[in-house]
Amino acid sequence: MFEKVQIVKIEENQVLVVPLITDACINCDKGSCGKRGTPFYVLNGKKVEIKVGDVVLLKNPLSFQIFQAAFSLLLPVLAAVLGYFLMPEKESLQVLGILLGFGLTAAIVTIISRFMPPAKSQIEKVI
Repeated sequence: MFEKVQIVKIEENQVLVVPLITDACINCDKGSCGKRGTPFYVLNGKKVEIKVGDVVLLKNPLSFQIFQAAFSLLLPVLAAVLGYFLMPEKESLQVLGILLGFGLTAAIVTIISRFMPPAKSQIEKVI
């Protein structure tokens, strides 16, 4: 997943950037009318040559993407399957087990993700 951001400030170990939100710019021929989001810090692990004002592409680390997919998608599905097999062999109870397993783990994943700090994105290249 790539995201366009503009560099606001360069510090020793990290870079302050602001996202460029261009969702409404699909049919727009102006390149500078996108909204700006909330500033956040990223890393320049690849040591890309950058300066304040540059527009760059960000990429999340692959290991974080794999962890996020497993945690947010795979865990609730596995809990739903487990809920099916743990319930007695009555169809309505098995459906309840599926819904409870999926619903509870989805709620837990949502709550945990609110308190877990996000992984810092990496600057991929200057546009």
